[in-house]
Amino acid sequence: MQQKRPNQEPPIDLVEQFYKENVDLKAILEKRKARKSISGTIGKYDGEWGDAQKKHLLNRSLMGYAKYHLEDLNNLTLEESIDLLFSPQNDLPVPTNDYFYEWSQDRYDELNKNLGESEYRVEPVPPGEPWVESAFPGNVGPWDQYTSLDSYCIKQQLRQNTSIHWKLSFFLHNLLPTSRDSGASAKAAWQYLKLIYKAPFQSYKQTIKDITMDPNMLWYLNLQFSKVDNPDENFAREVQELFTVGKGPNARFTEEDVKAFSKILVGWESDFLSHEKPGEIKTRFSYWNHDSSDKQLSSFYGNKIIRGRSREDGAEELHELIDTIFENQEVSFYISRRLYQFFVYPEIDSSAEENIIKPMAQKFRDTNYSLIEPLKLLLKSNHFFDSSNYNSLIKSPLEFVYGCLKTLKLNKEDVYEQVVNQRYINGVKTRYSIPSKFKDPMSRDYYFYGRFSGFLQDQGCLFGLPPSVSGWPPYYQTPVYDLFWINSKTISNRANFSQTFEYDFSFGYDESNNSFLSIEIDYSRLIDEMEEPNNLNRVVDQFLQSFITVDIGVQQKNDLMQLVLNGVNSDHYTEIYNRYKNNPTDQNKEDLNNRFKKFISRLFMMSEIHLF
Repeated sequence: MQQKRPNQEPPIDLVEQFYKENVDLKAILEKRKARKSISGTIGKYDGEWGDAQKKHLLNRSLMGYAKYHLEDLNNLTLEESIDLLFSPQNDLPVPTNDYFYEWSQDRYDELNKNLGESEYRVEPVPPGEPWVESAFPGNVGPWDQYTSLDSYCIKQQLRQNTSIHWKLSFFLHNLLPTSRDSGASAKAAWQYLKLIYKAPFQSYKQTIKDITMDPNMLWYLNLQFSKVDNPDENFAREVQELFTVGKGPNARFTEEDVKAFSKILVGWESDFLSHEKPGEIKTRFSYWNHDSSDKQLSSFYGNKIIRGRSREDGAEELHELIDTIFENQEVSFYISRRLYQFFVYPEIDSSAEENIIKPMAQKFRDTNYSLIEPLKLLLKSNHFFDSSNYNSLIKSPLEFVYGCLKTLKLNKEDVYEQVVNQRYINGVKTRYSIPSKFKDPMSRDYYFYGRFSGFLQDQGCLFGLPPSVSGWPPYYQTPVYDLFWINSKTISNRANFSQTFEYDFSFGYDESNNSFLSIEIDYSRLIDEMEEPNNLNRVVDQFLQSFITVDIGVQQKNDLMQLVLNGVNSDHYTEIYNRYKNNPTDQNKEDLNNRFKKFISRLFMMSEIHLF
């Protein structure tokens, strides 16, 4: 009996769930229908090139926008800005053991106790050394490695340059998803991460070849368990429905195609023992578990017959199969639509199909199945900069959380200068010395960035943990797409994240003295960098410009200002700032910072901040 993997469970009916939560779906949909048709062509944009246009481009291209990204576009033309955005980033550094305070020798001894003198005994990975090629018996190992990988991803994504690289990797992660804990191992998850990070700047056809032989994908889509006498059809179906030709009206592959594909794919598997030994996980072709008969495809694939091959030559059938898929023009249309829905808008009307998707598909075919060339064409177009596209989507949790953290400069190396270990005794904040595990730079990253992984998961989008083989519902689920980011659970968790900033931001706990490790966000540092920092009206305007891309009403702005003033007039704020500036003692700085804590928390809960 074949093992049933978690991804085979039927997807939740999210539309039905939306109704159950008493969300006025009908009203929302009617409002969307009333949105005017997006005009413009694929021709190069020739209109105004100011802050509004630059913010729109950056918001859609980055994993969270901050003002310093906008400054990178100063004095650049649209063409030069696109060139900057599409500059590949450096290769990923190798993740190292930053979890060493959580994985003791006792835990390794427990892991090894039943292994005797086996060659698969596991030795601890020294602190600071790479764990990504370490050995662990079977599918077990430190779960802290998964947390380490979460922290690692968040750190890399938060510290990205003004580049589309990570956003495209996220696009591919959603299009070709596996779960980091799919049943393989943390090092398999690392290999997958490397694959999708490299993939944006190579042929998509090559990426499909790579993903077909990825150890994590082999497990996630059951190919690991496919047998010649009972081939699993899961991967054979998904490589068509989700990865290449889609499920549109022109994707007319048949059930017989699925069966033929499954026969071609059987035999590809992860070398399980390579999980248990040091080094990368290997993928192998087991010819004894391969169907060497001829495979007849349908008219959708030109009635192609893929000749069966025996022994090691059977591996060539896979390459011929992928070549055959990409000869079908529907691949180019499907991928172009997915790019459009991810970067512009989820709905594609007949005009956009003819004037935008069609030329993008042609560019995709003409450039050896490049993702970046049709996307460049799109992001430079009059259509992309149509005003109807501005602030028309709800941010994913990644874009919301990362944008907030980047703007507050919590992604910078010097953030730990603000670390305090504190607890409250009789209502008075008392500070303690920082525990050793939080002084260590590697361990500190593990705890600090790991804190954000919880926020992201609670809001419904942690990189590495897509909810299903289809990725995240807001990128494919009709009829409301991105509105699925918001429901009764996720909206309260967005609020919880926002409220965190009303207090000192806690990210660790010290059991020895019952205290919390916190970041005291230095708002004074942000205010000092502003124009007219002693003018509250100007300061609030600049905070709004940094976080929100739409205009808010006068009353909303006044309400925000009152949170800072706390019952006094604006002249008193000027006195507070000048007193801090002239005498920057801890007390004066704290007085200024405390006035902005509730302001920032409320700002993060405004509905306008969730649009981009």
